[in-house]
Order: sequence, then structure tokens, then C-alpha cells
Amino acid sequence: KIPFRICCDANNLPFLTDSVPFVFCYATLHHFPDPLPVINETYRILSPGGYFFFDEEPYKRILHVNLYRGEKSYSPKKLKASIIKKILDYFFSFSKRSSRGLEHGIVENEEISFAMWKRALNCFIEKKATLQSLNGITSELFGPKNYPNFFLAYLLGGSIKGICRKAGNYVKKNGSIRQILACPLCNKNAQTSNLIQKNTSLVCCRCGKLFPVIEGVAFLFSEQKFKDLYPDIFLNMR
Repeated sequence: KIPFRICCDANNLPFLTDSVPFVFCYATLHHFPDPLPVINETYRILSPGGYFFFDEEPYKRILHVNLYRGEKSYSPKKLKASIIKKILDYFFSFSKRSSRGLEHGIVENEEISFAMWKRALNCFIEKKATLQSLNGITSELFGPKNYPNFFLAYLLGGSIKGICRKAGNYVKKNGSIRQILACPLCNKNAQTSNLIQKNTSLVCCRCGKLFPVIEGVAFLFSEQKFKDLYPDIFLNMR
């Protein structure tokens, strides 16, 4: 079965408040200058008692000095380098852990500090975030039990994953994803309004704005943002 696909702004998610039981986010948050607004939006749409899971996100390396420019992360030369060269590159080169996105203008934010992660996740009543660094060094971000591992993870950098729960008791609701869609324009104005199907579009019950559904994908943006991000699709609709 093909899922209902939505193209939207992660800083303004088109869902009703307290409506989604589970949000899964993989290797995504570091593609924003600051993960806090995206996590705040995730928290808003989560049902009481709902869970947020994330994985494969980098955190800032403290023990690192940029002395020379290294090879691209996935280049053949980089992959075939000796262990000593890889260690030197890890601590002293300008090379990024992922560079393909940068070539296409995608943000690669590897400078998210412990403090930023803690601030971003602080809204959840329960939070378990695991740090993973070199050679299998692991530690918890909140309430670490092994402080030497925590300190090494802090210095060496690595990746973070976690599962967090919103306060409240979860009550299962029947229905489809379409029933919890909300107008992103009304959301931005601190108003809540459902979207309903009208021919090949979705329409807001409050402001009357139409949002196109093209080849099974709902484009839930403001008109200007839709035009800026997908000009070819936008122009074909005119």
C-alpha cells in the first residue's frame, strides 16, 4: 500500500496539535541550522504520551583542530586510507563526515553542542539520548552513569540517538492521517483548521486556501514557498 505522502515545512508541520502518536526522524535534524524549532514542532503535534525517536545525528567535536583540508568523506582515496591517516583526518582535517549534501547546498550542521541537544529535548517528560563515539564509547546524555565515557564522548564527538515521551496518557484514536491534517497558514497565525479533500486538492475549512495533491503528494506550503522550492511544478499548475 502506498502511504499518503506530504511535502511540507518542518518548521511548520501541517498537523493538528496533539494528534500524532509517534514521530520517527532519521539523520535529518542536522540538516537545519538549529534543531530546536523542528523538535518544538514535533512536540506540538505529538499526542499526549506520544513518542519521538531520532537516530544518526552528529554532535560537536571538542577535540578537533582544522589544520588541513581532507578528502571528501566518500571518495575512494578517503575510504582506502590507512588507519593512521583516518585518525589524523578525524582530528585535524577540514573534511566533513558527509559532503554530498554540501555540494547541493544542503545544510550539514555538525556543530550541535551537548547544551543545544539538551535544550532541544528538554520539553519531553521522559528522554533517553545515547552518545556513540569512537571505538564503541557510549554514554547517556542525561544522567550519565559512566563519567569517563561521558567525558571522552564529549571530547571526541560522534553521533546521538534517542527516544523521548511527551507528558500525558496516550489514548488510541481511530482514523487516517488525512483526518489530522491542518492548514499550515492558519497554524502560523496560531489558529487551527482542518483540511478536507476537494477534487484533486486539499482545502482549509477556515481560510479557504487550496493545496494541490500531485501524483499522490500533498504540497502543504504557502504559495510563495511552493513557488520558491518547486518552481517547475508550481508553473505547470498555473
